[in-house]
Amino acid sequence: MYRRAALLLGGLVLLGTASLLAQDAVLGQLYGSGVHAFFSQDYYRACEYFTSAIDGGSKDPRVYYYRGLTFQRLGRGDEAKMDFQQGAELEAGDVSNFYDVGRALERVQGRERLLLEQQRGSARMLAWQRAEAIRRARYEEIRRQESRVLREQAKAAGSPGPAGAAAPAPTVTSPFETGPIAAPSEEKAAGAVDKAVEEKMEEPAAPATPSPPAPSDPFAAPAA
Repeated sequence: MYRRAALLLGGLVLLGTASLLAQDAVLGQLYGSGVHAFFSQDYYRACEYFTSAIDGGSKDPRVYYYRGLTFQRLGRGDEAKMDFQQGAELEAGDVSNFYDVGRALERVQGRERLLLEQQRGSARMLAWQRAEAIRRARYEEIRRQESRVLREQAKAAGSPGPAGAAAPAPTVTSPFETGPIAAPSEEKAAGAVDKAVEEKMEEPAAPATPSPPAPSDPFAAPAA
């Protein structure tokens, strides 16, 4: 069942490709017939050929250029200018240069060629400006994404505390304690010193020790 569906799908793709190729061949033939009628000065027939190709979905800029030239010969300048602009836009979008426009226009010279080249130059400039605008927009979007990622990374890493925050109180280690204890304040230390002095003053005085009698002098005269 799946194999049959795959074969059917492949057949439809091939049929669609063949249909597109056949359509392109018809459009190319209409373009060639229009160019032949144009240089034969059969402008009405040439306009019919080019219009049929455009109505058939042709995106060939040469078709628009030559129909514009045909309108120019028929005195329909506004329509000619519109076709020149449309052809120039299609040519500007043909980055692979699939259609050899320069070679197709070699036989067109004089005032008509000058007018046509003005439209081609304007279209190329507009296409460049659009591409540049797209490039700048993509660059700005990349920069915004990078800034967002950096902000998220900084937020995840944690920010430092506010400037001027009070530093934590120093700690000292007591020899009788296993953990750190807070250092005593100056007021408490002064009170401890005063208490020690008072206790010292309240202690009873030790009894005086009598000094030994002085030795007697054997040669001294006896006392009266």
